[in-house]
Amino acid sequence: MMHVVTGEDIAELISQAADQVEELVRANPEAVIGIATGSTPEPLYAELTRRTGEGLDLSRLRITCLDEYIGLPAEHPQSYRHYIAEQILEPWGIDPAHTVLPEGDAADPDVAAAAFEDGIRSLGGVDLQILGIGPNGHIAFNEPGSPADSRTRVVDLTAETREANSRFFDSIDEVPSQALTQGIGTILESRKAIMLAFGAGKADAVAAMIDGPVDEDVPASALQDHSALEVFLDAAAASRLVSGPPEHRRRLRPAGQEEVDRMRLICQAILFDIDGTLVDSTASVERTWRTWAAEQGIDADAILRTSHGRRSQDVLIEHIPEGQVETAMRRLSELEVSDTDGVIALPGTREILTSLPAGSWAAVTSGERHVMVPRLEIAGLPVPEVLVTSEDVAHGKPDPEGYLAAARQLGVDPAQCLVIEDAPAGIRAGLAAGAHVLGVATSHAIDELTDAHARVPDLTVCRFTPADDGIVVEIGD
Repeated sequence: MMHVVTGEDIAELISQAADQVEELVRANPEAVIGIATGSTPEPLYAELTRRTGEGLDLSRLRITCLDEYIGLPAEHPQSYRHYIAEQILEPWGIDPAHTVLPEGDAADPDVAAAAFEDGIRSLGGVDLQILGIGPNGHIAFNEPGSPADSRTRVVDLTAETREANSRFFDSIDEVPSQALTQGIGTILESRKAIMLAFGAGKADAVAAMIDGPVDEDVPASALQDHSALEVFLDAAAASRLVSGPPEHRRRLRPAGQEEVDRMRLICQAILFDIDGTLVDSTASVERTWRTWAAEQGIDADAILRTSHGRRSQDVLIEHIPEGQVETAMRRLSELEVSDTDGVIALPGTREILTSLPAGSWAAVTSGERHVMVPRLEIAGLPVPEVLVTSEDVAHGKPDPEGYLAAARQLGVDPAQCLVIEDAPAGIRAGLAAGAHVLGVATSHAIDELTDAHARVPDLTVCRFTPADDGIVVEIGD
Protein backbone atom coordinates (compact mmCIF):
# COMPACT_ATOMS: atom_id res chain seq x y z
CA MET A 1 0.00 0.00 0.00
CA MET A 2 1.83 3.07 -1.27
CA HIS A 3 0.78 6.69 -0.73
CA VAL A 4 2.68 9.35 -2.67
CA VAL A 5 2.89 12.94 -1.43
CA THR A 6 4.48 15.56 -3.66
CA GLY A 7 5.09 19.27 -3.28
CA GLU A 8 7.30 22.22 -4.12
CA ASP A 9 8.35 22.96 -0.53
CA ILE A 10 10.79 20.40 0.87
CA ALA A 11 10.47 21.88 4.36
CA GLU A 12 6.74 21.24 4.28
CA LEU A 13 7.28 17.67 3.09
CA ILE A 14 9.77 17.13 5.92
CA SER A 15 7.25 18.53 8.39
CA GLN A 16 4.56 16.14 7.14
CA ALA A 17 6.94 13.18 7.47
CA ALA A 18 7.89 14.31 10.98
CA ASP A 19 4.19 14.48 11.87
CA GLN A 20 3.89 10.79 11.08
CA VAL A 21 6.91 9.90 13.21
CA GLU A 22 5.55 12.01 16.07
CA GLU A 23 2.14 10.34 15.80
CA LEU A 24 3.76 6.93 16.20
CA VAL A 25 5.97 8.03 19.10
CA ARG A 26 3.07 9.53 21.02
CA ALA A 27 1.11 6.32 20.55
CA ASN A 28 4.08 4.10 21.40
CA PRO A 29 7.01 5.87 23.14
CA GLU A 30 9.08 2.65 22.95
CA ALA A 31 8.56 2.08 19.23
CA VAL A 32 11.33 0.63 17.08
CA ILE A 33 12.53 3.18 14.53
CA GLY A 34 14.75 2.13 11.64
CA ILE A 35 17.19 4.87 10.64
CA ALA A 36 18.35 5.59 7.11
CA THR A 37 21.67 7.35 6.86
CA GLY A 38 22.92 9.91 4.36
CA SER A 39 22.09 13.54 3.69
CA THR A 40 18.47 13.17 2.50
CA PRO A 41 16.90 12.27 5.89
CA GLU A 42 19.03 14.68 7.94
CA PRO A 43 16.43 17.49 7.76
CA LEU A 44 13.84 15.04 9.11
CA TYR A 45 16.04 14.16 12.05
CA ALA A 46 16.77 17.84 12.66
CA GLU A 47 13.03 18.61 12.66
CA LEU A 48 12.36 15.84 15.16
CA THR A 49 15.21 17.13 17.33
CA ARG A 50 13.63 20.59 17.19
CA ARG A 51 10.36 19.11 18.38
CA THR A 52 12.04 17.61 21.43
CA GLY A 53 12.45 21.21 22.56
CA GLU A 54 8.68 21.53 22.34
CA GLY A 55 8.05 18.51 24.53
CA LEU A 56 8.31 15.54 22.19
CA ASP A 57 10.05 12.75 24.14
CA LEU A 58 12.10 10.49 21.87
CA SER A 59 14.36 9.11 24.57
CA ARG A 60 12.54 5.80 25.01
CA LEU A 61 12.69 4.82 21.36
CA ARG A 62 14.60 1.74 20.30
CA ILE A 63 16.81 2.25 17.27
CA THR A 64 18.09 0.11 14.45
CA CYS A 65 19.36 0.95 10.98
CA LEU A 66 19.53 -0.34 7.45
CA ASP A 67 23.20 -1.03 6.82
CA GLU A 68 26.85 -0.49 7.64
CA TYR A 69 30.11 -0.38 5.71
CA ILE A 70 32.36 -3.39 6.15
CA GLY A 71 35.75 -2.51 7.53
CA LEU A 72 34.91 0.78 9.27
CA PRO A 73 35.07 0.86 13.08
CA ALA A 74 32.20 2.44 14.99
CA GLU A 75 34.24 5.57 15.73
CA HIS A 76 35.07 6.24 12.06
CA PRO A 77 33.34 9.50 11.07
CA GLN A 78 31.76 7.84 8.01
CA SER A 79 30.55 4.69 9.77
CA TYR A 80 26.80 4.54 10.11
CA ARG A 81 27.11 3.76 13.81
CA HIS A 82 28.91 7.09 14.22
CA TYR A 83 26.19 8.80 12.15
CA ILE A 84 23.44 7.37 14.36
CA ALA A 85 25.22 8.36 17.56
CA GLU A 86 25.69 11.90 16.27
CA GLN A 87 22.36 12.46 14.49
CA ILE A 88 20.01 10.37 16.62
CA LEU A 89 21.17 9.02 19.97
CA GLU A 90 22.76 12.14 21.42
CA PRO A 91 20.18 14.71 20.21
CA TRP A 92 17.24 12.51 21.19
CA GLY A 93 18.72 11.36 24.51
CA ILE A 94 18.55 7.64 23.68
CA ASP A 95 20.63 5.13 25.63
CA PRO A 96 23.02 3.33 23.23
CA ALA A 97 21.96 0.10 24.94
CA HIS A 98 18.59 0.55 23.22
CA THR A 99 20.06 0.04 19.75
CA VAL A 100 20.57 -2.92 17.44
CA LEU A 101 23.19 -1.98 14.87
CA PRO A 102 25.32 -4.05 12.47
CA GLU A 103 29.00 -4.54 13.31
CA GLY A 104 30.81 -3.65 10.13
CA ASP A 105 34.20 -4.29 11.70
CA ALA A 106 33.37 -7.76 12.99
CA ALA A 107 35.93 -10.49 12.36
CA ASP A 108 33.33 -12.52 10.42
CA PRO A 109 30.91 -10.28 8.47
CA ASP A 110 28.58 -13.18 7.67
CA VAL A 111 28.18 -13.92 11.37
CA ALA A 112 27.61 -10.21 12.00
CA ALA A 113 24.88 -10.14 9.31
CA ALA A 114 23.07 -13.06 10.94
CA ALA A 115 23.40 -11.45 14.36
CA PHE A 116 21.94 -8.19 13.06
CA GLU A 117 18.95 -9.99 11.55
CA ASP A 118 18.42 -11.82 14.85
CA GLY A 119 18.72 -8.53 16.72
CA ILE A 120 15.94 -6.93 14.67
CA ARG A 121 13.79 -9.96 15.35
CA SER A 122 14.52 -9.70 19.08
CA LEU A 123 13.11 -6.16 19.06
CA GLY A 124 9.86 -7.50 17.67
CA GLY A 125 10.52 -6.01 14.23
CA VAL A 126 10.63 -2.42 13.03
CA ASP A 127 7.59 -0.22 13.65
CA LEU A 128 8.69 2.57 11.30
CA GLN A 129 11.54 2.41 8.79
CA ILE A 130 12.97 5.57 7.26
CA LEU A 131 14.17 4.99 3.68
CA GLY A 132 15.98 6.73 0.88
CA ILE A 133 16.50 5.62 -2.70
CA GLY A 134 19.67 5.51 -4.76
CA PRO A 135 19.93 6.84 -8.33
CA ASN A 136 20.00 3.24 -9.57
CA GLY A 137 16.96 2.31 -7.50
CA HIS A 138 18.80 0.67 -4.62
CA ILE A 139 17.34 0.71 -1.11
CA ALA A 140 19.74 0.31 1.79
CA PHE A 141 22.63 -1.40 -0.02
CA ASN A 142 20.40 -3.74 -2.01
CA GLU A 143 21.83 -3.16 -5.47
CA PRO A 144 20.10 -4.07 -8.76
CA GLY A 145 19.59 -7.82 -8.95
CA SER A 146 18.81 -8.20 -5.24
CA PRO A 147 15.98 -10.70 -4.72
CA ALA A 148 12.76 -9.37 -3.20
CA ASP A 149 12.99 -12.01 -0.46
CA SER A 150 16.63 -11.30 0.44
CA ARG A 151 17.66 -11.10 4.10
CA THR A 152 20.45 -9.27 5.91
CA ARG A 153 23.75 -10.19 4.27
CA VAL A 154 27.14 -9.08 2.97
CA VAL A 155 26.96 -7.30 -0.40
CA ASP A 156 29.40 -5.85 -2.91
CA LEU A 157 28.84 -2.16 -3.67
CA THR A 158 28.56 -1.12 -7.30
CA ALA A 159 30.91 1.44 -8.79
CA GLU A 160 27.91 3.78 -9.16
CA THR A 161 27.04 3.58 -5.47
CA ARG A 162 30.65 4.01 -4.38
CA GLU A 163 30.95 7.04 -6.65
CA ALA A 164 27.74 8.54 -5.21
CA ASN A 165 29.01 8.05 -1.65
CA SER A 166 32.54 9.26 -2.35
CA ARG A 167 31.46 12.81 -1.50
CA PHE A 168 31.53 11.78 2.16
CA PHE A 169 35.15 10.57 1.93
CA ASP A 170 38.41 12.22 0.95
CA SER A 171 38.60 10.06 -2.16
CA ILE A 172 36.74 7.21 -3.81
CA ASP A 173 39.59 4.89 -2.87
CA GLU A 174 38.53 5.27 0.77
CA VAL A 175 34.94 4.17 0.10
CA PRO A 176 34.52 0.55 1.26
CA SER A 177 33.68 -1.96 -1.45
CA GLN A 178 31.38 -4.07 0.72
CA ALA A 179 28.63 -3.52 3.25
CA LEU A 180 26.23 -5.29 5.57
CA THR A 181 22.65 -4.53 4.62
CA GLN A 182 19.15 -5.46 5.56
CA GLY A 183 17.66 -7.47 2.72
CA ILE A 184 14.61 -6.34 0.79
CA GLY A 185 12.58 -9.07 2.48
CA THR A 186 13.70 -7.75 5.86
CA ILE A 187 12.75 -4.18 4.94
CA LEU A 188 9.32 -5.26 3.70
CA GLU A 189 8.58 -6.66 7.17
CA SER A 190 8.64 -3.19 8.74
CA ARG A 191 5.14 -2.29 9.81
CA LYS A 192 5.34 1.15 8.23
CA ALA A 193 7.94 2.94 6.11
CA ILE A 194 8.61 6.52 5.08
CA MET A 195 10.67 7.24 1.97
CA LEU A 196 12.17 10.64 1.22
CA ALA A 197 13.47 11.51 -2.25
CA PHE A 198 14.45 14.98 -3.39
CA GLY A 199 16.12 16.31 -6.53
CA ALA A 200 16.17 15.52 -10.23
CA GLY A 201 18.90 12.94 -9.71
CA LYS A 202 16.31 10.65 -8.09
CA ALA A 203 13.57 11.18 -10.70
CA ASP A 204 14.29 8.13 -12.88
CA ALA A 205 14.61 5.81 -9.88
CA VAL A 206 11.42 7.17 -8.33
CA ALA A 207 9.47 6.73 -11.57
CA ALA A 208 10.71 3.15 -11.93
CA MET A 209 9.81 2.42 -8.30
CA ILE A 210 6.29 3.84 -8.46
CA ASP A 211 5.13 3.46 -12.05
CA GLY A 212 7.16 0.51 -13.27
CA PRO A 213 6.70 -3.19 -12.61
CA VAL A 214 8.27 -4.96 -9.65
CA ASP A 215 11.68 -5.80 -11.04
CA GLU A 216 14.89 -6.99 -9.36
CA ASP A 217 16.77 -4.53 -11.55
CA VAL A 218 15.00 -1.77 -9.59
CA PRO A 219 15.24 -2.98 -5.98
CA ALA A 220 13.00 -0.19 -4.64
CA SER A 221 10.14 -1.40 -6.87
CA ALA A 222 9.64 -4.24 -4.36
CA LEU A 223 8.21 -1.57 -2.05
CA GLN A 224 5.04 -1.70 -4.13
CA ASP A 225 4.31 -4.73 -1.94
CA HIS A 226 4.97 -2.93 1.35
CA SER A 227 1.98 -2.94 3.68
CA ALA A 228 2.19 0.79 4.49
CA LEU A 229 4.63 3.06 2.62
CA GLU A 230 4.50 6.87 2.55
CA VAL A 231 6.63 8.46 -0.19
CA PHE A 232 7.51 12.17 0.06
CA LEU A 233 8.82 13.72 -3.17
CA ASP A 234 9.72 17.21 -4.22
CA ALA A 235 8.75 18.42 -7.69
CA ALA A 236 12.10 17.46 -9.22
CA ALA A 237 12.06 13.91 -7.87
CA ALA A 238 8.44 13.51 -9.03
CA SER A 239 9.03 14.99 -12.49
CA ARG A 240 9.30 11.66 -14.35
CA LEU A 241 6.18 10.04 -12.91
CA VAL A 242 4.01 8.89 -15.80
CA SER A 243 0.88 10.03 -14.06
CA GLY A 244 2.00 13.58 -14.42
CA PRO A 245 3.74 16.34 -12.55
CA PRO A 246 3.16 16.90 -8.83
CA GLU A 247 0.04 19.01 -9.23
CA HIS A 248 -1.72 15.97 -10.68
CA ARG A 249 -0.86 13.72 -7.74
CA ARG A 250 -1.95 15.84 -4.80
CA ARG A 251 -4.82 14.74 -2.61
CA LEU A 252 -8.07 16.63 -2.89
CA ARG A 253 -11.42 16.27 -1.20
CA PRO A 254 -14.26 17.65 -3.34
CA ALA A 255 -17.39 18.70 -1.48
CA GLY A 256 -19.58 15.69 -0.76
CA GLN A 257 -17.04 13.18 -2.09
CA GLU A 258 -14.50 10.86 -0.58
CA GLU A 259 -10.81 11.59 -1.06
CA VAL A 260 -9.68 11.04 -4.65
CA ASP A 261 -6.55 11.72 -6.65
CA ARG A 262 -5.67 14.08 -9.45
CA MET A 263 -3.94 12.49 -12.40
CA ARG A 264 -3.20 13.21 -16.03
CA LEU A 265 -1.66 10.77 -18.47
CA ILE A 266 -1.67 9.87 -22.12
CA CYS A 267 -2.22 6.19 -22.88
CA GLN A 268 -2.70 4.16 -26.04
CA ALA A 269 -5.48 1.91 -24.78
CA ILE A 270 -7.86 1.52 -21.85
CA LEU A 271 -8.59 -1.89 -20.37
CA PHE A 272 -11.79 -2.03 -18.32
CA ASP A 273 -12.96 -4.58 -15.82
CA ILE A 274 -16.73 -5.16 -16.18
CA ASP A 275 -18.55 -6.10 -12.94
CA GLY A 276 -18.27 -3.19 -10.53
CA THR A 277 -16.40 -1.02 -13.05
CA LEU A 278 -18.69 -0.71 -16.10
CA VAL A 279 -21.76 -2.55 -14.80
CA ASP A 280 -23.41 -2.67 -11.39
CA SER A 281 -24.33 -6.32 -11.01
CA THR A 282 -23.52 -6.59 -7.31
CA ALA A 283 -27.01 -7.56 -6.18
CA SER A 284 -27.36 -10.17 -8.92
CA VAL A 285 -23.95 -11.70 -8.22
CA GLU A 286 -24.58 -11.79 -4.47
CA ARG A 287 -27.97 -13.45 -4.95
CA THR A 288 -26.34 -16.05 -7.20
CA TRP A 289 -23.67 -16.93 -4.67
CA ARG A 290 -26.15 -17.00 -1.78
CA THR A 291 -28.53 -19.30 -3.66
CA TRP A 292 -25.74 -21.69 -4.61
CA ALA A 293 -24.22 -21.63 -1.10
CA ALA A 294 -27.60 -22.37 0.46
CA GLU A 295 -28.02 -25.34 -1.86
CA GLN A 296 -24.61 -26.64 -0.76
CA GLY A 297 -24.92 -25.82 2.94
CA ILE A 298 -21.89 -23.48 2.71
CA ASP A 299 -21.45 -20.14 4.47
CA ALA A 300 -22.19 -17.57 1.76
CA ASP A 301 -20.55 -14.72 3.67
CA ALA A 302 -17.24 -16.58 3.69
CA ILE A 303 -17.42 -16.82 -0.11
CA LEU A 304 -18.51 -13.22 -0.67
CA ARG A 305 -15.61 -11.86 1.40
CA THR A 306 -13.12 -13.01 -1.25
CA SER A 307 -15.09 -13.54 -4.45
CA HIS A 308 -15.30 -10.07 -5.96
CA GLY A 309 -13.05 -9.56 -8.96
CA ARG A 310 -11.98 -13.21 -9.12
CA ARG A 311 -12.96 -16.14 -11.35
CA SER A 312 -15.71 -18.30 -9.91
CA GLN A 313 -13.64 -21.46 -10.36
CA ASP A 314 -10.79 -19.95 -8.35
CA VAL A 315 -13.21 -19.11 -5.54
CA LEU A 316 -14.96 -22.49 -5.65
CA ILE A 317 -11.78 -24.49 -5.31
CA GLU A 318 -11.23 -22.82 -1.92
CA HIS A 319 -14.57 -24.14 -0.63
CA ILE A 320 -15.29 -27.47 -2.32
CA PRO A 321 -13.25 -30.45 -3.58
CA GLU A 322 -11.67 -29.87 -6.97
CA GLY A 323 -13.67 -32.72 -8.51
CA GLN A 324 -16.92 -30.87 -7.79
CA VAL A 325 -15.92 -27.55 -9.35
CA GLU A 326 -17.11 -28.31 -12.88
CA THR A 327 -20.60 -29.23 -11.67
CA ALA A 328 -20.72 -26.17 -9.42
CA MET A 329 -19.69 -23.92 -12.30
CA ARG A 330 -22.57 -25.20 -14.43
CA ARG A 331 -25.04 -24.47 -11.64
CA LEU A 332 -23.61 -20.98 -11.02
CA SER A 333 -23.85 -20.20 -14.73
CA GLU A 334 -27.52 -21.22 -14.75
CA LEU A 335 -28.20 -18.94 -11.79
CA GLU A 336 -26.27 -16.01 -13.25
CA VAL A 337 -28.00 -16.17 -16.64
CA SER A 338 -31.45 -16.39 -15.07
CA ASP A 339 -30.97 -13.48 -12.61
CA THR A 340 -30.27 -10.12 -14.23
CA ASP A 341 -32.55 -7.97 -12.07
CA GLY A 342 -30.93 -4.66 -11.18
CA VAL A 343 -28.07 -4.90 -13.69
CA ILE A 344 -27.36 -1.33 -14.82
CA ALA A 345 -24.52 0.75 -16.26
CA LEU A 346 -22.45 2.55 -13.65
CA PRO A 347 -22.34 6.38 -13.76
CA GLY A 348 -20.34 7.82 -16.64
CA THR A 349 -19.54 4.53 -18.35
CA ARG A 350 -21.92 4.80 -21.33
CA GLU A 351 -20.61 8.25 -22.25
CA ILE A 352 -16.98 7.15 -21.92
CA LEU A 353 -17.28 3.97 -23.99
CA THR A 354 -19.14 5.65 -26.83
CA SER A 355 -16.52 8.42 -26.99
CA LEU A 356 -13.52 6.10 -27.31
CA PRO A 357 -12.24 5.22 -30.80
CA ALA A 358 -12.75 1.66 -31.99
CA GLY A 359 -9.81 -0.57 -31.14
CA SER A 360 -8.64 1.67 -28.31
CA TRP A 361 -10.32 -0.20 -25.48
CA ALA A 362 -11.01 -3.70 -24.25
CA ALA A 363 -12.72 -5.44 -21.34
CA VAL A 364 -11.10 -8.05 -19.10
CA THR A 365 -13.47 -9.93 -16.82
CA SER A 366 -13.40 -12.78 -14.34
CA GLY A 367 -16.83 -13.84 -15.62
CA GLU A 368 -17.84 -16.14 -18.45
CA ARG A 369 -18.59 -14.79 -21.94
CA HIS A 370 -22.18 -16.07 -22.08
CA VAL A 371 -22.87 -14.21 -18.81
CA MET A 372 -20.94 -10.99 -19.40
CA VAL A 373 -22.14 -10.15 -22.93
CA PRO A 374 -25.82 -10.13 -21.86
CA ARG A 375 -24.91 -7.99 -18.83
CA LEU A 376 -23.32 -5.38 -21.06
CA GLU A 377 -26.30 -5.46 -23.42
CA ILE A 378 -28.87 -5.22 -20.61
CA ALA A 379 -26.94 -2.23 -19.22
CA GLY A 380 -27.03 -0.56 -22.64
CA LEU A 381 -23.25 -0.67 -23.08
CA PRO A 382 -21.36 -1.63 -26.24
CA VAL A 383 -19.67 -5.02 -26.36
CA PRO A 384 -15.96 -4.46 -27.07
CA GLU A 385 -14.16 -5.96 -30.04
CA VAL A 386 -11.63 -7.37 -27.56
CA LEU A 387 -13.25 -9.14 -24.62
CA VAL A 388 -11.09 -11.40 -22.45
CA THR A 389 -13.15 -13.66 -20.19
CA SER A 390 -12.45 -16.40 -17.66
CA GLU A 391 -12.49 -19.02 -20.42
CA ASP A 392 -9.65 -17.25 -22.26
CA VAL A 393 -7.02 -17.51 -19.52
CA ALA A 394 -5.40 -20.23 -17.48
CA HIS A 395 -4.99 -17.97 -14.46
CA GLY A 396 -7.50 -15.43 -13.17
CA LYS A 397 -6.94 -12.14 -11.39
CA PRO A 398 -4.76 -11.15 -9.54
CA ASP A 399 -2.66 -12.89 -12.20
CA PRO A 400 -1.96 -10.41 -15.05
CA GLU A 401 -2.67 -12.92 -17.84
CA GLY A 402 -6.01 -11.40 -18.82
CA TYR A 403 -4.71 -7.83 -19.08
CA LEU A 404 -1.61 -8.95 -20.96
CA ALA A 405 -3.82 -10.85 -23.42
CA ALA A 406 -6.05 -7.80 -24.00
CA ALA A 407 -3.08 -5.51 -24.62
CA ARG A 408 -1.61 -8.06 -27.03
CA GLN A 409 -4.85 -8.32 -28.99
CA LEU A 410 -5.04 -4.53 -29.25
CA GLY A 411 -1.39 -4.44 -30.36
CA VAL A 412 -0.41 -2.10 -27.50
CA ASP A 413 2.44 -2.32 -25.00
CA PRO A 414 0.88 -2.98 -21.54
CA ALA A 415 2.99 -0.11 -20.17
CA GLN A 416 1.01 2.20 -22.48
CA CYS A 417 -2.35 0.98 -21.16
CA LEU A 418 -4.60 2.26 -18.38
CA VAL A 419 -6.38 -0.48 -16.43
CA ILE A 420 -9.60 0.59 -14.67
CA GLU A 421 -10.65 -1.69 -11.82
CA ASP A 422 -12.91 -1.68 -8.76
CA ALA A 423 -11.45 -4.65 -6.84
CA PRO A 424 -8.05 -5.11 -5.14
CA ALA A 425 -7.45 -8.40 -7.02
CA GLY A 426 -7.96 -6.64 -10.35
CA ILE A 427 -5.77 -3.73 -9.34
CA ARG A 428 -2.96 -6.14 -8.50
CA ALA A 429 -3.46 -7.82 -11.88
CA GLY A 430 -3.15 -4.50 -13.71
CA LEU A 431 -0.03 -3.55 -11.78
CA ALA A 432 1.53 -6.95 -12.43
CA ALA A 433 0.87 -6.44 -16.15
CA GLY A 434 2.94 -3.24 -15.97
CA ALA A 435 0.00 -0.96 -16.76
CA HIS A 436 -1.10 2.26 -15.10
CA VAL A 437 -4.06 1.52 -12.84
CA LEU A 438 -7.08 3.61 -11.85
CA GLY A 439 -9.21 2.36 -8.97
CA VAL A 440 -12.95 3.16 -8.86
CA ALA A 441 -14.62 2.94 -5.45
CA THR A 442 -17.91 1.53 -6.72
CA SER A 443 -17.75 -1.77 -4.84
CA HIS A 444 -14.94 -1.25 -2.29
CA ALA A 445 -14.10 1.61 0.04
CA ILE A 446 -11.63 3.99 -1.54
CA ASP A 447 -9.01 3.27 1.14
CA GLU A 448 -9.01 -0.39 0.02
CA LEU A 449 -7.74 0.69 -3.41
CA THR A 450 -4.50 2.41 -2.39
CA ASP A 451 -2.35 0.13 -4.57
CA ALA A 452 -3.78 1.89 -7.64
CA HIS A 453 -1.90 4.84 -9.10
CA ALA A 454 -5.01 6.95 -8.57
CA ARG A 455 -8.53 6.43 -7.19
CA VAL A 456 -11.92 7.98 -7.85
CA PRO A 457 -15.42 7.48 -6.43
CA ASP A 458 -16.73 6.72 -9.93
CA LEU A 459 -15.91 7.51 -13.55
CA THR A 460 -17.96 10.71 -13.71
CA VAL A 461 -14.95 12.64 -12.36
CA CYS A 462 -12.77 11.43 -15.25
CA ARG A 463 -12.30 12.88 -18.73
CA PHE A 464 -11.17 10.71 -21.65
CA THR A 465 -10.19 12.73 -24.71
CA PRO A 466 -8.93 11.09 -27.94
CA ALA A 467 -5.85 12.88 -29.28
CA ASP A 468 -3.30 12.41 -32.04
CA ASP A 469 -0.84 10.76 -29.65
CA GLY A 470 -3.32 8.64 -27.72
CA ILE A 471 -6.10 9.03 -25.16
CA VAL A 472 -5.69 11.87 -22.66
CA VAL A 473 -7.01 10.81 -19.27
CA GLU A 474 -7.66 13.55 -16.72
CA ILE A 475 -8.96 13.22 -13.18
CA GLY A 476 -9.92 16.12 -10.95
CA ASP A 477 -9.68 19.79 -11.83
